[in-house]
Amino acid sequence: MMQNKILLVEDDNLLRTGLKSMLEVQGGFIVEKNVATGREALQICRHHVIDIVILDLRLPDEPGTVVLKKIKEIYSDIKVIILTSHDDNELIFETLEYGANAYILKGSDPEEIFLSIKYALSNDLFISPRLAKTIVKDYLFVNRQRKSLPPLHNLTAREKEVVKCIIEGM
Repeated sequence: MMQNKILLVEDDNLLRTGLKSMLEVQGGFIVEKNVATGREALQICRHHVIDIVILDLRLPDEPGTVVLKKIKEIYSDIKVIILTSHDDNELIFETLEYGANAYILKGSDPEEIFLSIKYALSNDLFISPRLAKTIVKDYLFVNRQRKSLPPLHNLTAREKEVVKCIIEGM
């Protein structure tokens, strides 16, 4: 059975070393390379066969979102798992738009990391359950607000014109 090759991109050396050990010993994966910067990550992708990138969003040289976007534009078949401490919905949606296959929080159980890898390799999306709960809660709140607005078809032509101007930021 061929093993998937992982690239770890994390600027915290202690965390990177611990993740490498956990992935290899507990998960049976091959951590092909582990680096601290986005520039190094892109270089590794260019010169090695990588199946999965586990990527932090806060890197010393450039934002992880930029690294993610570049990886997905050039090497679309590489699976990218975001491993970060950021639980901001906008950032989650941005990374998913850029093609992230999973979004998990630092401090998650090892099983969650292994599950995210399994999902990514199956072309399924994985989001930490803690985050999914927040995302759904926020969605339901916005949806309730939207439903409480009067329907647009009841507006006069002039009112619709004003709404359009507001939407366009006038």
